[in-house]
Amino acid sequence: MSPLTGRRAAIVWLVATLTVSCAFMLVGSRPSVPRALRELSDLILHAGAYLVLAVLAARTARSFRWPVPLVLGLVYAVVHGAGLEILQYFNPPRAAEWSDWVADCAGAGVGVLVLGWWERVWT
Repeated sequence: MSPLTGRRAAIVWLVATLTVSCAFMLVGSRPSVPRALRELSDLILHAGAYLVLAVLAARTARSFRWPVPLVLGLVYAVVHGAGLEILQYFNPPRAAEWSDWVADCAGAGVGVLVLGWWERVWT
């Protein structure tokens, strides 16, 4: 079995990015947070989630050979996080919080920094 490369790999990264994006929007728009997630710190959850999203988006950009993939991954995650907070503002059981968005941005920033380091060291 050959590894995924080229266009097929790009499509796999894109599907993974969009799947995670939709899952975050779905969970973020529900009236309450799932019970399993209530045990963890909200800010840690946000940072970890958006670290993953930024890395996925950056890998998608790189696999399509778009320019500045790390920047695109960061921007995608930051804008997605802001969009989710805006959605929660208009969803009465939920509340938009600046601290959540800051955690999203921090996680996304760490994600692209680590990915950039990883790519320099291992490729």
